[in-house]
Amino acid sequence: FLNNSVIVLDQPDGWHAMGADQSSACSIAISDEQEKVAAPPVLPREETVEITGVASSPVGDGAAALQPAAQGIREADVKFSFLEAEAEGPDGVKTESPSRSRPTLADDRIALLMKLQEASNQDLLERLSSMQQSVEITQQQLHENVQMELAHQGQILAFFNKVLAVLLGEVLSSTGYELITVLFVGNGTMSNWQALQARSVYAVFITLYMPVAGYVFSKIHSRMPRDSLTGIFLESQTNICPVLLAWGWKDWAAALDTWAGAEAWDEIVVAASFTLLVVAVQSFGRVQKHQAEIAAGGNHLFGRFLLIPASFGLACGYLWNEVATFGVSKIQALKPSWLGTYSFEFVIQAGYTIFICATITRLTIFLKRPTKDSHSEARAMKVIKSALHDWSASGLRALMCIILSFIYAWAVLDASEDWVFGVMFQCSSYSSCSYQSNFAYAVGVTLVFSGAAVILNKAEHLMAANHDFTQAVELLENAMILTVGWAWMNFYSTFMSSASAAATSESKVAIYFISAFTLFPFHTLLHFIIQRVHNKLVQKAKIALTSLEKSKL
Repeated sequence: FLNNSVIVLDQPDGWHAMGADQSSACSIAISDEQEKVAAPPVLPREETVEITGVASSPVGDGAAALQPAAQGIREADVKFSFLEAEAEGPDGVKTESPSRSRPTLADDRIALLMKLQEASNQDLLERLSSMQQSVEITQQQLHENVQMELAHQGQILAFFNKVLAVLLGEVLSSTGYELITVLFVGNGTMSNWQALQARSVYAVFITLYMPVAGYVFSKIHSRMPRDSLTGIFLESQTNICPVLLAWGWKDWAAALDTWAGAEAWDEIVVAASFTLLVVAVQSFGRVQKHQAEIAAGGNHLFGRFLLIPASFGLACGYLWNEVATFGVSKIQALKPSWLGTYSFEFVIQAGYTIFICATITRLTIFLKRPTKDSHSEARAMKVIKSALHDWSASGLRALMCIILSFIYAWAVLDASEDWVFGVMFQCSSYSSCSYQSNFAYAVGVTLVFSGAAVILNKAEHLMAANHDFTQAVELLENAMILTVGWAWMNFYSTFMSSASAAATSESKVAIYFISAFTLFPFHTLLHFIIQRVHNKLVQKAKIALTSLEKSKL
């Protein structure tokens, strides 16, 4: 602000011009109309300027360090415009300085407003971007929560379905066995060979019946409303057919093992021979291909018959568990005579359980280690497992994994029973305890293990990227399902033994048939309730997922 320069303060109430000596000043109140066309004042050197009839003092050369002194004006609210004075030409006409054209004050205000608007828009865009990121993160979290809830509901449904399938498998197997026993020996007692023959008859019957039943039930179910009682009943019967088949062959394998002998070599030869036979039959029948077709929704009668060898995994697991626990039973038999409680048996079993579970976990992780093609194979096996609701396995590696999982499961089952029946109830086994004790044990283990399964399922979902943790959780979940199902099977067995203790052979068969026909409606109703609740929750979860996807768009 040297030479012919003034300071113009641009404020909301108008323009304020101040001379370099800070003594002269002028003020102009600008209305909205005037502001559009008004131009800044021009103050020549050593002249008295009169603006809109308001006189001001002479403006002279001032100090270079002039600072705005208007009271109540912040530095950010002040706009300084340095205007050069106009000069007169030779003909008396005023001309602008040749250095630059003089902008008007209205242009300055417009430029300032544009800069302010630009800064405001930039700040608004940054805030919108931050809000959008927050919304996307929230949507992702909601999406994961809904997916976890879907997995949680599916886990609960699979848990109870398998438990009910184990109970129903034992009911049918024991009923058929009692009927065949009456036909074979009447009121007499069967030998090991006769027991094997009776189990063989039932195994052949269940092998011929289950594929046909599954095929027919699936055909009728496809034409029924999915949420109807009949539709859910047919779906449940279709899904448990492989489990009933597996349970029938497990009982046959138990009878075969008993007939072969109680020595270690007998156990090993029976287990190895049966396993090799299963692997050979599976390879010949192309079981894995038909498994994938049935899981994808196919329904072929011939394909269901070719799936029969896949249901032998439970029988193989039982036989190899007898091999694994041979030494444990021998050590437990060494209990000192002065030790009258069952604590010794439990300690031995608990030590074996810890060792075998840790070993099987490491072996399973190794056998199921990720490979180049493991992701697609794992997805296919997951679909198969979800569709069939059983413990089927095809191929040598898959069969080894299912055998290890059953050895793991029976170790947990035996440790649990040794603690409850031996230490707590002071019984040598579940069969020597009352059915009331077995009922209390079944209810308790159901509550504890179902709650633990829910927690483990959520942890598995959160740790989905951790392959080792996922395999460990799957092993433990399978063990808990088998333990709960076996607990209710033991209750049924002790209850039926108590109910038919004084009955004749014919009356005993009638009691078992009445029990079976009573449990079928109970199983259907319970499964109907669980399935309906599951379907409703899944429907709500899918609606929530659809809403989230639309909000993303």
